[in-house]
Amino acid sequence: MSTVSVIMSVYNEERFIFDAINSILTQTFHDWEMVIIDDGSKDKTVDIIKTFNDGRIRLIQNEKNQGLVHNLNMGLSLVNSKYIARMDGDDICVPTRFSKQVEYLDKHQDVCLVGSQVKTFGDRKNVWRPNDNSELLRTGMLLRPVLAHPSIMIRNDVLKENNLCYSNEYKSAQDYDFINRVAECGKIGVVEEVLLNYRIHKTQVTSKGNAEQSNHADKIRDEIMKKLSVSLMETEFIIYKKWAMEHNRTTVNEYLEARNLIHKFLIANEKTKYYDEYVFQENLERLYIQWIISSKTPSIYIRIPKLCKSIKKNRVLLLNEIIRRLKR
Repeated sequence: MSTVSVIMSVYNEERFIFDAINSILTQTFHDWEMVIIDDGSKDKTVDIIKTFNDGRIRLIQNEKNQGLVHNLNMGLSLVNSKYIARMDGDDICVPTRFSKQVEYLDKHQDVCLVGSQVKTFGDRKNVWRPNDNSELLRTGMLLRPVLAHPSIMIRNDVLKENNLCYSNEYKSAQDYDFINRVAECGKIGVVEEVLLNYRIHKTQVTSKGNAEQSNHADKIRDEIMKKLSVSLMETEFIIYKKWAMEHNRTTVNEYLEARNLIHKFLIANEKTKYYDEYVFQENLERLYIQWIISSKTPSIYIRIPKLCKSIKKNRVLLLNEIIRRLKR
């Protein structure tokens, strides 16, 4: 039994699969196995995978396309390792990824899932730097995913003890739903280093897939609202979604309505205690200010004093957010 099992589902990845697998083979941590599930590829993906002569790599071929959720759950059912790492067929791991994440989980026994910071490349270049604060990460999922799915490593016993797997109900946002449910079972963390290079390319998601992904993400947010005991009117949910997507064509009045949402969320949380009250308020205010700044609209910027009037420590938050964005 290996310490780490890598689960990878692939479909028509002939352009990228060699580099993805090679980045696993060149890990400084060697006690791993890799389960690759090919979902009926019609290109040379399988031929390329078969060129790797390493007994730690196990290839499973679906006769027909089964979908990502089916394949990931199949992978989970086939492994018995201590830790499970996710990986996609078009991304590249940094050589120290497994050693850093195993070290983190060994040291932090109360953490059940760890991600990493991520650098995007290809059609869009950026660095995603989540902080290593479990409650900050959990409160951030009120709006959107907080970790890149291919960057995560999970304790296998947490999945088995809580019967956790990927849900077909949210198949286009399965990572958002999965990480959110894992976070309800224990702490989640981040190795504050870039350990994954995440490829952005045009063939990743179709326009139909984007619409479905958006709908599934909305359902997940609705489930979080229920746990917080918050009921939103349709107009409020529209504002909530604009905030979650950091919609940059937003009016001053809509920003003011979002500020009212913050108040509504905080009142509900005082009763449910679903989140740590201090972290929840601070993170909501930070994410709100981040959304305003992301508009890059001078007419909005001059209204910042009004928009942030009721926000505590808004000057410090504003300054920190501006500095963070300048560092990008």
